[in-house]
Amino acid sequence: MRPERATGLALALLASSTSWADVDASVTSRVNTRPITVDGNALGGVAAIETVGLRARTDHTALADDLKVMVSAWGAVGPNELGHAMPAGDVDIAYIEGKFAKKALLFRVGRQAVTGGVARITFLDGITVAGTTPVGLGAQVSFGMPAAMRFSRSFSGDWEFLSRVSFAPNPFRWAVGASFVYFSDHGGGRAREDVGLDGRFTLTRSLSLNGAAMFSLLDTRFSEIDASLSFRPLETFELNGGYRRTAPDLLIPRTSIFSVFSDTSRDEVGGSVFVQPLGWLSLYADARGLFIEADKGFDGTVRATVKPSRRSNTSFSLQGRILRVVSNGYIQGRASASHHLAHGLRVSAELDLYAFDKPINGSSTSLTAAGSLTWQLAQSWNLSFTLAGGPTPAYERRLEAFARLTWSLPQQGTP
Repeated sequence: MRPERATGLALALLASSTSWADVDASVTSRVNTRPITVDGNALGGVAAIETVGLRARTDHTALADDLKVMVSAWGAVGPNELGHAMPAGDVDIAYIEGKFAKKALLFRVGRQAVTGGVARITFLDGITVAGTTPVGLGAQVSFGMPAAMRFSRSFSGDWEFLSRVSFAPNPFRWAVGASFVYFSDHGGGRAREDVGLDGRFTLTRSLSLNGAAMFSLLDTRFSEIDASLSFRPLETFELNGGYRRTAPDLLIPRTSIFSVFSDTSRDEVGGSVFVQPLGWLSLYADARGLFIEADKGFDGTVRATVKPSRRSNTSFSLQGRILRVVSNGYIQGRASASHHLAHGLRVSAELDLYAFDKPINGSSTSLTAAGSLTWQLAQSWNLSFTLAGGPTPAYERRLEAFARLTWSLPQQGTP
């Protein structure tokens, strides 16, 4: 039986035999039209996308202390690179999760996102078992097939093992963890084998430290090092500083040809500051020095947001960014505004302008203007329209229209 059919059958059986106390469901229908390029000619293309989501949860069942089902899937019909209408679809999340032994033991099966440590965010078709103890010691183990965001028609032969142990006797003050990941491809080769350490520490009420280090056992070098210090003495002021080193080629399985074309090192050092000098004005700025292999660069952003009052229905934002890298940098300017009208209506508009250091397809600039209208039809219905367009390096003239209709099941609390 295919893995997606087995998961779907289990979800259906469980849903039919359990009384759920908390259920959230949503269905979103989207239609957009945009230009596509076929043999050098720009043609209009229309795509329809349907997205469904379900979260169901209940406490103290005959099976477990806590039981949860999560499903997120989509289907679409739209033009491919040849301009022909082609169906597509995928299941992003589909799992059953139960907690046992007074919620100290967790068991999850199905398509899931595994997070923490060297797992980062890994999508997996498999199982996860996790447990915690009263003294703050915890462990998590996951095993299954890597999910490439599309259910395969048969087992791929690839498999991945992820594990993490943690110690957090006072999780609000500090926590540390150690993790390991092993990824084997269908040929039996080691595509990835990493170990990592991570931790977070609240040094004082306003000062916190976060850090992580991940090391590739296959290449005997660090795939990622991240250290940051955050200082927030007031709610209206926050200062952050840090250093991050990544090896992009090690974030891709070593058996993938794309790892050959990735950078081997990228270092970033810098900081950011947020300040709200007035109730209606907030300012943000960040600056980072970039060191990509032997090349130096810079990335800086400033942003100002204006909201006439805390309860105001109107907001404005101005942003500027400078990116300097050897491949191609740019200067960006962005302006946006939004306003809430009566009867559940909301309008917004934005303007994006890029000036490139080096021309792309003979164009040194890119301009995009967009406007949106959102209408809360009823408690469970939401309708929105978006129109965007402008000259870009890809198109001399571009116009995209987007419509979305969303239905959400009214939230039901535990009786």
